[in-house]
Amino acid sequence: MEEAIRQFERQHALELPAQLREALLNNQILDGKRGWFETEDRKVAGWITQFWPVESDDGESYASEYAQLSLGQMLPRNLLSIALVANNDRIVISLDGEDRGYVYYWAWSEEPDPETNSYQYLRRIAVGFSEFLAALREEI
Repeated sequence: MEEAIRQFERQHALELPAQLREALLNNQILDGKRGWFETEDRKVAGWITQFWPVESDDGESYASEYAQLSLGQMLPRNLLSIALVANNDRIVISLDGEDRGYVYYWAWSEEPDPETNSYQYLRRIAVGFSEFLAALREEI
């Protein structure tokens, strides 16, 4: 896993936040992990259907999400999609800036076409990945 993380970071010239990296290395984000989340303002709750793998043979991975959404200018470049929500919205994490490590819900389904490439349709879930992971629930 360490080599896959390093390869992703080198390929995109970025560094994953420490709490996300630690969770990946300690297998805290297992394939098939799902859960209910709620935004800090309690205005949105949703079901995470899938956490993206760092690397994958079927194309769904951190690299494919980063290329499509961040490099494709649908999201700011400092944001990485890490999970899929039931309605095809995303859970994203900030990779850089004052909010490095913050986890957000991105309401992609509410975005106009073309997307705003801004924080306008984001709602904060947690100020760190560990806090986010600990708050996931299996039931409503």
